[in-house]
Amino acid sequence: MYLFVYPYGCTEQTVSRAFPLLYLEDIMELTDQMKATKKQNVQIALQKIYERQAGNGMIRYWPGSYTSHYNDYISSYAGHFMIEAEKKGFQLGAGVMAKWKKYQQTKARTWKPYYTTGGYINNELVQAYRLYTLALHQSAEVGAMNRMREMDKLQGPSLWFLAATYMLIGQKEEAAKLAERADKVDYYSYYGYWYYGGNGHKAIIY
Repeated sequence: MYLFVYPYGCTEQTVSRAFPLLYLEDIMELTDQMKATKKQNVQIALQKIYERQAGNGMIRYWPGSYTSHYNDYISSYAGHFMIEAEKKGFQLGAGVMAKWKKYQQTKARTWKPYYTTGGYINNELVQAYRLYTLALHQSAEVGAMNRMREMDKLQGPSLWFLAATYMLIGQKEEAAKLAERADKVDYYSYYGYWYYGGNGHKAIIY
């Protein structure tokens, strides 16, 4: 299967290779060999994440301590994967999630938007996804969520992530209001390099 041989070793592709494997048994019947291969690949991905965790809890894009390897979206993505892996029965490394949670909370509380061409949209999406993963971890930063909700320039994907975050903490009415705002925004209008385009945005919605 292609997922078992996904080609590159950065944290984004390491997680992208292993994340779908968590759900294979939900959608198809696996042979014993496939189950063993799936388990091995997920465990390898988790180990790579552990090895790339910095002392402050963030997850690096590549191994090593270079500042250019720091990437907050990837920290959220790797944390999201670890949360879901644990739900599927994988045991996580001691202390990994505690450090990740502390980093995410610190960044969430101190986040500020910046308004450069294209950069703002990516910057806000980083915060929205960070807040979503914290809520998924049952560590919601409601203050940061409320501050972001009041911003009037939020783009579609960020609004959808924020709506989902409010749903996770049981605030359905607020989630519905954010989803209504998101429906009125062109969620394809972003600029510059990013991890996904239109299909990724649709995946967030559905």
